Amino acid sequence: MNFSPDQFVFILALWGAALSTILGFLEFRKERRKITIFLVENNEKFYSITITNVGHRTITLMNLNMVIPSKGIISLNSLLRIKDGEDEVKSPLPVTLTDGEKVTIPISLEYSEYIRREEKVISITVNDAESIKHIKYKRLSYDAKSGSLLSKKVNRLL
Repeated sequence: MNFSPDQFVFILALWGAALSTILGFLEFRKERRKITIFLVENNEKFYSITITNVGHRTITLMNLNMVIPSKGIISLNSLLRIKDGEDEVKSPLPVTLTDGEKVTIPISLEYSEYIRREEKVISITVNDAESIKHIKYKRLSYDAKSGSLLSKKVNRLL
């Protein structure tokens, strides 16, 4: 194909605009704050929530709520597990997580039993300092035989 100089310049300009848009979008996505939330069944009794900063930017987590249909909205302080013979566990939030850091929140036996019974309709909401709600989570269970965490399918009530 023979292109005139004007056509060549136009095609080059389109290519440059498309490439610039794609790279800008990728840079924007890279700079977002990203966390992963895991609801982990630690053993036959207790659950915990593990939140990990998987992004490149520091993120401050302010609040956590869980919705269990039979109990309604449950705040973080209600969820915390009481250790045997000790006082109530202090709330780990607010907490600032840098790249790769994580925080684990133990859940009380009472609420762990509700989670076990109503496992398919639980929702977890984590709010950060910029008032962004993070709601996607994965459910994991500890397999004592293999010594690893196994993923479970989650059906969210949303």
